[in-house]
Amino acid sequence: LLLLPDGQGAYVQIGGTNDHPGPPLFNNQNTNHYGTQGLINVIPLLAGDYNAWNPLNPPIGPLLAFNDMSLPNGGLFDISGRWRPSHNEHRVGLNVDLRVNTLGVAPPLPGQNNLRRTWVWGRINELFGNEPEEEDYGNRNWHWHLTVDQ
Repeated sequence: LLLLPDGQGAYVQIGGTNDHPGPPLFNNQNTNHYGTQGLINVIPLLAGDYNAWNPLNPPIGPLLAFNDMSLPNGGLFDISGRWRPSHNEHRVGLNVDLRVNTLGVAPPLPGQNNLRRTWVWGRINELFGNEPEEEDYGNRNWHWHLTVDQ
């Protein structure tokens, strides 16, 4: 598996903990942002497209924040520090969580449209080849679980 490069202002990496050192707590040690070449390639594409897309002025908001990919050698990705199975799909470098609770992408009220949600969801579908899974909706940990084929 390969380490996701620093976003260089295009996206941010989040989710570092004492159990899985990584940004933003441990910028010099990153063990939780590893993925296959396919995943490593598509994340900067999504972030670049998101940053370039601007239906309104001023720019649309915060950078995309990526969390919990895989460990350097894959395997059990323990998010609780107890080394019990959880985060099962994050074992082989095909998955990444995209934090959305700061992006303004809540489902719209009936009869309304959330242009940002529609665009981001659609672009993920195009780049990843599938729709994201929405997890922990409305909570502090609200995120979209993204998966690539290879």
